[in-house]
Amino acid sequence: MGRFEVERQNFIRAYTRLLVSSWSDDLYLQRLFASPRDVLAQEGLEVPAAVTIRIERAAAPVMGADAPEAALDTQVELWLKAEETGELVLYIPDAPLITTESLDAIDLAGVSGGEAVVCCCCPCTCCV
Repeated sequence: MGRFEVERQNFIRAYTRLLVSSWSDDLYLQRLFASPRDVLAQEGLEVPAAVTIRIERAAAPVMGADAPEAALDTQVELWLKAEETGELVLYIPDAPLITTESLDAIDLAGVSGGEAVVCCCCPCTCCV
């Protein structure tokens, strides 16, 4: 694996952690906006002092495609060129929506922990 691919994979791992944390922790997101350089460093992404960091609450723009992979490619390019351009724009899209429309009752029961088993000792259904 070449240097470019190693940098790309390292960025993708750190960016993924950053997104998941920002989607699940409001305080983390607030820290990201208040001190982006510190939060990025915490995730293993060192940004040179000469680079300005701008956080955008949107998906990365893509030309001619709307696939998540294209948005990720745009973000990776912005990261790799930040030192050259003097600016890093970090896109934080909204958390993806997970729909359950295609799941039937049996599928949903499996997701929620399965069917309840009623035992004879009490009405709480806590017995297995």
